Amino acid sequence: MKVPRILWPTDFAESDHDALLAARDLAQNWRAEVIALHVIGDVAEEVYGEKTTEGKDRAAWALWKISQGKAEKRLEEIVGGSLRGVAYRCVSAFGDPATRILESIRDLGVGLVVMAARRDKSLLQEMLLGSVAYKIVRTAPCNVMLVK
Repeated sequence: MKVPRILWPTDFAESDHDALLAARDLAQNWRAEVIALHVIGDVAEEVYGEKTTEGKDRAAWALWKISQGKAEKRLEEIVGGSLRGVAYRCVSAFGDPATRILESIRDLGVGLVVMAARRDKSLLQEMLLGSVAYKIVRTAPCNVMLVK
């Protein structure tokens, strides 16, 4: 299996670092591009207690733009230090993480997702409530590699 693009979604948790290194190793072997993605949650929901659409509320939009700039800067710092010699780009999105990851897979022509598998919840909780990783594994149109 050789893919042109590998997606590494992150919420900046410490456990994501091992997944980034796995994505790097695969990208080096396949001469693939790594796309680092951070999804910013709905800041309007956090501020006002209700969801809004992107750009609908000026205060929420301003907070999102500030968050986007900070997220992309942090992505660049993390990825730039770990992916020397590998083609990469940093992308941020706004909304539900699972939804945005799935959209990015389709829109960016991703052939493999490499992400951390966390066990913060019991297996029963994950199956009933779901987790981002579980949703991606179940619904992604490409292969998904979970790194512990």
